[in-house]
Amino acid sequence: MALIINYKSAKTIVVGDQLCLYGDKYADPNYDTAIFEYEYATVENVEIEDCGRCILVETDNGCFGFPPDHKLKTEENHV
Repeated sequence: MALIINYKSAKTIVVGDQLCLYGDKYADPNYDTAIFEYEYATVENVEIEDCGRCILVETDNGCFGFPPDHKLKTEENHV
């Protein structure tokens, strides 16, 4: 099984996506959230807030707000 790393805009994130938030500009700007260094965050819910200017992403490691065009690193497993 191969691990594929992609980047998706926050507005295209869906439930079940695996996000690498380590060092993310909004979720972990100081690289100081240890769990992000070792684990991917699984998306549990996505909501559009503030007339579309903020994408609220709820994960198993917390809730984060991102601008719609912010690129997030995602993981996909392929056989």
